[in-house]
Amino acid sequence: MHPKIIAKGDLVMSSNQSLSPIHTPSSYPSPLSLIEATGTQLATKTDMKILRRGSQAATHDLCTAILAYGAMDNTIMLSMLEGRCFELAPWGEERYKAIVNAYVTNAVIQIINF
Repeated sequence: MHPKIIAKGDLVMSSNQSLSPIHTPSSYPSPLSLIEATGTQLATKTDMKILRRGSQAATHDLCTAILAYGAMDNTIMLSMLEGRCFELAPWGEERYKAIVNAYVTNAVIQIINF
């Protein structure tokens, strides 16, 4: 079954039929909102810049993890399809492997360059 996100924080069915929590960037509070909520005031613009950079780094990290999760899940499904194709037409084994390997190579490049 292909994973389907119903709403942030929901559980979804993964390709191995187990439930996995999905966290979206909007389900995490930003460091800036935490400071505003506690009433703490920052003394300088430098403090705000540091906090903003940290928040951006955390968001970037989370987005990279989401990309990696999707790529891994797609690789599982493509590999399963590769196995089925091999069962139906074993003479295409090299082609099936080439297609899956091309996807994986492209996905890794996209994640690295994100």
